[in-house]
This record gives sequence, C-alpha cells and structure tokens, in this order.
Amino acid sequence: NLLTPILLNAEIMEMGDFDQQKVKEKAALIKKSALRARDVIFALIQLNRPMSPTLTMINTSDFVAEIKQACRGVVSSANPLYLDYLNAPSRFMGDETLLFQAVLNLVNNAAHALAGHSGSIFLKFQHPADDKRLLVIAVKDEGPGIPLANQKDVFLPFFTTKRGSKGTGLGLAMVKRICEAHGGVVELESKPGHGCEFRLVLPFSVRLAGTLATTSNKHITKPLRIAVVDDEAPVLESMVSLLQTCGHSCTPFDSARNALIDIVNHPHKYNLIVSDQIMPVQSGIELALSLEAAGIQTPVILVTGTAAAVKKLENLPGNIKRVLEKPVTRSEVDSCLQELFD
Repeated sequence: NLLTPILLNAEIMEMGDFDQQKVKEKAALIKKSALRARDVIFALIQLNRPMSPTLTMINTSDFVAEIKQACRGVVSSANPLYLDYLNAPSRFMGDETLLFQAVLNLVNNAAHALAGHSGSIFLKFQHPADDKRLLVIAVKDEGPGIPLANQKDVFLPFFTTKRGSKGTGLGLAMVKRICEAHGGVVELESKPGHGCEFRLVLPFSVRLAGTLATTSNKHITKPLRIAVVDDEAPVLESMVSLLQTCGHSCTPFDSARNALIDIVNHPHKYNLIVSDQIMPVQSGIELALSLEAAGIQTPVILVTGTAAAVKKLENLPGNIKRVLEKPVTRSEVDSCLQELFD
C-alpha cells in the first residue's frame, strides 16, 4: 500500500505530457508516499529497539482522510469501511507516521479476517465516556473472530494465522510497540463467530507538548561551494540537484579518491563536503581521515543508511560534523546547514 502510489504515479508520469501543475501534484504524492515508506521501514528496523515517537499535533479529520485513502485498495463493497470520529477531539498529539501505520495494520488485519465473508469494518475515534484524558482509536470487524487459544499470542512477533505469504506476523507486534511508545495500551475483544475489536487507548494530554517536533521553512542564505561524493550515480545526481535548489554550487565526485585529489589540490575551494559512507576502495570516514591527515579541516557531512551505527563509533574524525540518515529530505539538509553555517 505504501509503495503503490509511488509506482503508479511514476508510471503515469512516464506515459505522456502533463502540465506543470499535474507534475507537481504527482511528484508531491510520490514524495509523501516515499517518506512514509521510509519511516515505516525504519519503524520495522526499530522493532526490537527502544522507540521514541516524534510528537506533533495531528488534525483528526486529515488523519482519517489519509487512512480512508490508503484503505481503498484494502476494503471492498462486500466489506466496506465505516468511519466515526464525530465525538473525537479535532486534534490529538502523537507520532503521525507511527500511528498511521498502527491503524493501517489494524484495518488490513480486519480486511483479511473478512476475506470470503460478508461484513463491515468500523474505525472509530473517541474519548471514553468516563475519562476525557484518554483517546481511543478502535478498529472493529464483523469477521469470524480470533480463537481464544490464539488471543494471548497475537501480539508476539512473527505470530500469524494467515496462510501462505499473506502475513509476516509483525503487524500486531508493531501496533503494540507503537501504542506503548505513546504511553498507551492495546485492548483486544473477540468472541469466535462475533468479530473482533482492537482498541488503541492513548493518553490525551498537552503535557507532551514539550517534545513536539518543529519545522522551519527558513533556508540558509549564504551560497556554499559543496563537494558531493557518492558512488551511486542516481543518488549523487539527486543530492546535487537538492543542494542546487537550495542555491548552492556543487561539484560531484563518484569516488572518495577523486574527491580527495581535487580537495587536496584546491584546499580552499569548498566550504563543505557531503559524502556517502559505504563506497568501494575508500569510505566516507576514510575520506575524512585522509583530509585531516592533509591538514584540511573543511567540515564533512556523512549521509548514510547506517547513521545510527556510525554515530555510535568512537573516535570519529573531528571534521565530520553531522551524520544524516538516507534518504534525506530538503528540510533535513536545510536544518543541518543552518546549524553549521548560520
């Protein structure tokens, strides 16, 4: 579901001419889906690690609309999805990406439970009648229910009752982790032959506002001369394009060796070096060490798919000022450059 909008919109854009507005709209959909897919993959990686949600204020109606859109390929006329959020707060606090994945997992499970059966799925947001300090997100189906013998195991990683390759057994385990990371609990109510209901019971408190994520539309105004290093041509071209749209001048290098030769021969040519970490012959860290040995202190930003592991390394070269996780967004790059140069 997360990759479908990326693939379909990319193929549509390849098919013919579109006006600039249509291209922008489809590019925006691709970007949004790619970012959500990236975040979901990171969440899966974090399944057995401590989870730290990035809290923002979520608009309930917008959140529900996105869920409805994402579920179009999941539900059917035989198993429709009904939404109820009339008694819900207009906004609530949480990690939107994580909660989106949790709810989508529950709706997917409900749809699978109804396969071959007639019945509906109900998604409801509400305050419990007896406690306005809580928010309950409930997903209920009219399927066959979960056998009592399985109910104690449904949240265990890799436990699944789905046949073939339809289930990984990670969905409900991730739902539980996401809910607990928000300070909540997951409740299950099911009777064989009478459907199933999962409830995410979350704290509804503005006391969490201190950890709200902030975004900035500010871009660094000083144009920089940047050496960009990556052995993968598509990634290199994308990073150069991103930095150029921010007003910077870029010189691309497809290897650390080529970058090192140019930088050593022209030690004052660049304000910044943006480098991949894992490359043939010489890594990004090894490039930074070579530059240090040559007496060049131009700051280095490492961009890598293993940022968490790199950050834990001891004795990183002093000229490595930041480590960013691939894939990066323009706002993440802007924020990093502001910290280094403003």
